[in-house]
Amino acid sequence: MEEPEDLKPWFITQDGERSGPYSLEELKAKVELHELNPRLDMAWKDGMEDWISAGEVEGLFEKSTSAESPERKDSKKKKDVSDTKSAFEESEFEDEPSNNFEDEEWEGTSRGGFFFFVYIFPVIWYVGLYFGSKMLGGVVPENIIPIVVGCIAFLPVLLCIFAIVQRLQNLAMSRLWFFGIFVPLLNIWLGYRLFACPPGYAEHKRLGALGWILAIIYSLPLIVMIAAGVLVAIKGPEMFNEVIEKNRAQYEEVISKAKQVTETPEEKKAREEEQKAKEKAAKGPSIIPIHR
Repeated sequence: MEEPEDLKPWFITQDGERSGPYSLEELKAKVELHELNPRLDMAWKDGMEDWISAGEVEGLFEKSTSAESPERKDSKKKKDVSDTKSAFEESEFEDEPSNNFEDEEWEGTSRGGFFFFVYIFPVIWYVGLYFGSKMLGGVVPENIIPIVVGCIAFLPVLLCIFAIVQRLQNLAMSRLWFFGIFVPLLNIWLGYRLFACPPGYAEHKRLGALGWILAIIYSLPLIVMIAAGVLVAIKGPEMFNEVIEKNRAQYEEVISKAKQVTETPEEKKAREEEQKAKEKAAKGPSIIPIHR
């Protein structure tokens, strides 16, 4: 049974379309179903001079909100806070790198793997190869041993190249930087990155405590070599001349022995005659006694 017109005084407009009449309860039902916008939809009833926004209808949205249970209000409040926090974090800090960059996982070979394959493994391999080659004498023909040892000795080189390429990927650098190892001065900079920098350094540009320690260790030999080069450039001639003067006799003896090894028989005979002449001249003229 339809309600009387006086109990349905409200008309509304939505997107320019008018509908009604509605009772206040029917409007509240629309609010519950989110079919009524308090700001965009307009409402009017007989006796009003002009249309008003639906949110200004007394008791329409306020009672709907107050009718919610405390549990529902609390849940809605938490949801709004969570959504606000999530949106804030995504918009404000989406491009900011994480402070825990050392805990992030990066593809490629880490510093530990790089140290092992470049510095530790070759030593272990060649020491084992030295002793193992002696054991091959009774198993493999002697003319094949050098070929076998040479092939096996090349394995650490391949692993070293692979470790360097993977380490560049771990640093978030292009693998083509590998060819920079063969460029003077550039290879020093690349060596520093490979040796000291943490994973992903090309992106976050942060060394960390361990990175600084390794950077100092890497720099010490370079500083020593540079200091030695400067010292040789400044004091080199003076130092070498002093050493040569102190050891001139030994130096000449070494040079003489080296010449004797490479001289021909004719040069040897001429040298011996020259040496006898020098010895005779050193003794002075011989005195012949006169007998009367």
